[in-house]
Formats: sequence, structure tokens, C-alpha cells
Amino acid sequence: MTPRFVLPGGRFGCDSPADLVRLGYGAGWLLNIRGRMVRNNAQSWSAAALSHLDVRLTSHGLDNIDPRTTYVVVANHESFLDPLALLQLPLRIGFVARDELVDWPILDRYLQRDHNVVLCPERGLSALRTLLSEGSRILGRGVSLAAFPQGTVLGIETAFSVGPFELASRERVAVLPVALSGGHRVWDYPFSPRVRYGCAMTMTVLPPVAVDDPYATAASVSALIKTTALRGPATRRFQPELDGFWDDYRYEIDPAFPELAETISARRAELDATR
Repeated sequence: MTPRFVLPGGRFGCDSPADLVRLGYGAGWLLNIRGRMVRNNAQSWSAAALSHLDVRLTSHGLDNIDPRTTYVVVANHESFLDPLALLQLPLRIGFVARDELVDWPILDRYLQRDHNVVLCPERGLSALRTLLSEGSRILGRGVSLAAFPQGTVLGIETAFSVGPFELASRERVAVLPVALSGGHRVWDYPFSPRVRYGCAMTMTVLPPVAVDDPYATAASVSALIKTTALRGPATRRFQPELDGFWDDYRYEIDPAFPELAETISARRAELDATR
């Protein structure tokens, strides 16, 4: 359902005039004055953004992190709020991001920094080669790299790709699993521009995992993260009848959700038959 009031650009909206004023002020403040902080201190900028939104971020398992260690951080993905939460980890951290995000204000400046990897998942092996080469460079500088192996914010049912685990295996660094929950209730874009203030969000850091077999580790870490996320305040579920099928995006459904996997498979078979 579309909110009553939407700011120019169509990405942010709300249901009351008071929240519209608050949202407009906050967006301008973060994108302009506070936006300068992205160049030098993204952690402070993300904390300011979460504070403006009154996000009640509860973190668990921070003692599983050694701030002196470099990790490949892997997390489930359900919201554009997820990177803001990960920036609160006590790590020097860069991100793997879709190339389309470079078109966003603030993000363009941040993603162009040399500790981030920008790629197009739809390019398959080419995207994997970019991840492995750029990821190796970043990890070699002592910067942890955060990746969302689902590559989409569709919901918990989407499968993890093996790329980040392959990177961790090749570079002999541990994977740091993180389970996130609740961010989509703050802002569920692109499904809705509605912004809600005062929502709860949970971030649970699980013990680091050494990667011997990337495929086996991807499967076990995916199951662990998703089980943990489903215990949080709310977890985004993929409902194609409401969200659309997103046929042009690269994603797969986790076999742990067989009914949805069958629905997506049937949809793709139908599309193939008409081509």
C-alpha cells in the first residue's frame, strides 16, 4: 500500500504531515550536511541515520568478533537498513554491492571508495571474477568485506550464493555470519516507500566459521543465519503475488522452502515457453 505522502524521487514516504516534515528534514540533513561524513566516517553516518529513524537496534554476539581479525562478513538481506546495522560492528569494513546502487545519492560517493566491490550479479562468472579479484585486494589490506549472498532484499526464502564463501576459502579468512531481522519494517523499499519511525531491529553475530568446502559451508551458514533471523522481531517473507516475480534479477529460492521454489520454477518454465 502506497503511503499518503511521498517525497520527490519516490523512494521515501509516510502517512502523516508531521512525519513528512520529519522525514524531509532528516533526508536533507543526512544527504547533505551529514553526508560529508560518508567520506571519512561511514560508521558515524550510519549511527546518525539509525538515530534519526529511532531504530531500536539490539545487537547480540559482539564478543564473537576479534577487531584485529579480517573476515568475510555474510548476512541475510531484507532491507536497505542492513548495511547501516553492519557498519556498527567493531570492524574496518567494506561492502559488496550491486552496480545499480551507484546511481543513489550518498551511496555513489561511498561505493566509489576503494574498500568496496561493485558488481552486477546477473553477469554470473564475470561477477564472481570481480568479487574474487577485488575481494582479495581489500582483504589483503586488512579490511573485512561484508556480502549479502542472497543478492536481493526479496526475503528470507532466497538462496545464498557461494561467491563470498569461495573468496573466504581462497584467502584463508573466516566467514563471520550475521543474522538480521526487522529492517524491512522501517523501510521496505522497493516494495513500498513508506518509512516508519521507532521500529525494532536485531543483529546477531554468530561464531566465525573456517571455510574448507565453500558449497557445504554456504549451505550450513545459510541455514544457521536464517534460523536465527526467524527468531527476531520480524523477518521479511517473499510473496510473489504481492512483491512481483522480479524476473530480470538473478536469484534462486532456498530448497528449504519447497512450495515457493516450485512456484518460481513454474513461473520460469512458463516464461521460457513463451520465448
